[in-house]
Amino acid sequence: MTEAEAIETLSILGANGATYFTLFTTFTFAYLTVAYFVGASLTRFQCIAVSAIYFFTASMMGASTMVM
Repeated sequence: MTEAEAIETLSILGANGATYFTLFTTFTFAYLTVAYFVGASLTRFQCIAVSAIYFFTASMMGASTMVM
């Protein structure tokens, strides 16, 4: 691998890391917004479903970031 290829690879990894962090921030903000504004009116199933979706997406973002 040449020096130019290594620099390009690091640049791509940095861009991917920024994208994953942005998605994590978006999902976290959405989860907290739902929890704050409509959390009291959600049914038990809806609360568990929203929390499970957030947990899995946050886990995927964390795992993707750690792999890089």
